[in-house]
Amino acid sequence: MKKKYMFSICLLAILAGSNSTNLFSKNLTGQDLKYKYKNIESFIYSFENEELDGAITETYVNVYKINNKKCVILGRTYGDSGYGGSEDLILFKNKELLSATLRPFIISNIKDNNVKTNDPKRVNYEEPFPNKDVKSILEKKFQGYLKKMDEVTLRKCSN
Repeated sequence: MKKKYMFSICLLAILAGSNSTNLFSKNLTGQDLKYKYKNIESFIYSFENEELDGAITETYVNVYKINNKKCVILGRTYGDSGYGGSEDLILFKNKELLSATLRPFIISNIKDNNVKTNDPKRVNYEEPFPNKDVKSILEKKFQGYLKKMDEVTLRKCSN
């Protein structure tokens, strides 16, 4: 049942569309960001998910400062099972989206009787989705993320 559910999540994500306007490496992942860069802000972004009949979905968001006043938003949205989900990586500067990628992931080290986690230690990634349909989804989410960020973070990610 769990495998069927994860397959359904991945299929839904693929059908919903995808994006990869990659100015930064396709190989950069949320796990890389967590260990290589300083997290400057964290918050939860809630939105109405049209693909799930308007259900309210939460994305766990972390903002990392990387270099030259550029920052990366890591947004992780988990499936109901807690065994995986999708990850937004958005590179921006001066409130301008420079690059964005969406990719599905599966948590590979579930412990404690399959308890859900929003901070997995090991994650297996699928290939980033292609650019077509999710470009507008990520741009919309980016605008929502900007509205939730505090002014200090926005200054750190600007000239």
